[in-house]
Amino acid sequence: EVMEQQTVSVAKAGIVCSLNARTAILASANPADSCYNPKLSVVENIKLPKNLMTRFDLIWLMLDKRHRDNDHRLAMHLLSMYSEGEKKQVEPEVDAETFRRYVSFARQWVFPTISDEAAEVLSASYMDLRNQGSREVITATPRILESLIRISESLAKMELRESVLASDVNEAVRLLKAATYAHCWCQRRQAQAHEGGGGLVARVADGEGRGHERRQCQGGAQREAGRAQGAAAERRRVLFRPAGG
Repeated sequence: EVMEQQTVSVAKAGIVCSLNARTAILASANPADSCYNPKLSVVENIKLPKNLMTRFDLIWLMLDKRHRDNDHRLAMHLLSMYSEGEKKQVEPEVDAETFRRYVSFARQWVFPTISDEAAEVLSASYMDLRNQGSREVITATPRILESLIRISESLAKMELRESVLASDVNEAVRLLKAATYAHCWCQRRQAQAHEGGGGLVARVADGEGRGHERRQCQGGAQREAGRAQGAAAERRRVLFRPAGG
């Protein structure tokens, strides 16, 4: 009820009322078997009801993969917390007080509306996501369209704009594909590698083994992450550029 209707029904001590619950929900979950199984879907790994999983606009997978540079950086960070040496403090690009005032102003005064151009791009993007499925499997539902609307509005609000542009919709679609749809694409590729009852033998004969499929999935995810970091850095530079700069 909270995630779908944004209300909370209370019946206690003879008082029955419905309270507003307009808030964002950030949740995390561990795999049911303590280790993520790439052969299963996200719903099967987490074992939460499908109707609850579809309430979330974006679903990001944070897998513990072996990476020499990342493992070294994490180890040094943990060691610095217990070492007696001088700890290196990272200075944020925007101080906390300015950031709080910026967010407070945006929440109180900025309510962007969807322009006609953005509405056309939203409709076209939603139809494109619908057409990616098959006759038996539907890859996009009206909840996906609502998610795209919310993400597009939040991007416009972040830049203190009164109208949602087509570029906001395109960024919302990219985020949705990089998060929710990225793991589905990888799983479809892995499923194709095992189809026909021949397991990996058929793919190996064509030069496409499991390692090749995994590298393709990881490479696509890394490219999406790199583009997201670059876009976020450029957005911060535009938002907080000094006057006259």
